[in-house]
Amino acid sequence: LAAMRDTLHWPAGMPRDPHLCSADGYYSFLPSFFHTLVALRDSERPCSVVLRTFGTDLPHLLKAIDAFAAGKHPLFPNLQAPELRVPPQRTWVGRYAQADGSFTLASDPGGHFGFASQQANASPSSPPPSAFTSEEAVLQELQGDVANYVNGRRGAASIRVSAVQDDYRWWKAANYSPRSGKPLW
Repeated sequence: LAAMRDTLHWPAGMPRDPHLCSADGYYSFLPSFFHTLVALRDSERPCSVVLRTFGTDLPHLLKAIDAFAAGKHPLFPNLQAPELRVPPQRTWVGRYAQADGSFTLASDPGGHFGFASQQANASPSSPPPSAFTSEEAVLQELQGDVANYVNGRRGAASIRVSAVQDDYRWWKAANYSPRSGKPLW
């Protein structure tokens, strides 16, 4: 356990980035996650990565990805990979309607991930203008132009990273049933 924990220690002598390193000197996120992002990008195959959680950790993860993509991770010095960042237009909140159980994926360009509605314990009565209710529309939005990747050429469209906060209250109200958890797109 000690040997494994030591591998997660931020390298000595390297300036700590608070988005990538905990206060006690350990990586905030497993380095393998960032290795995976680089490998996917370098594979020159189109792909979509969707970061999902029921919790409130997405804003912290998005800041870590921004720092990583800007070359601030000690294992990836000088990395410049803006295509790995999650732009505001690809942050989403997924919610179920209490009345009929229908699902809506709503845009959250401020990156608040439903915090205001959770605090008010309210659900919007109608979906916001940039919201999707059909599974086909959700898939198209999350995959974006990655589906149009052609000729084996890598570019900004070869990898698309998005973030979704799923509906914890709905899942909890359904006694944590797997059928009421995260939609599988």
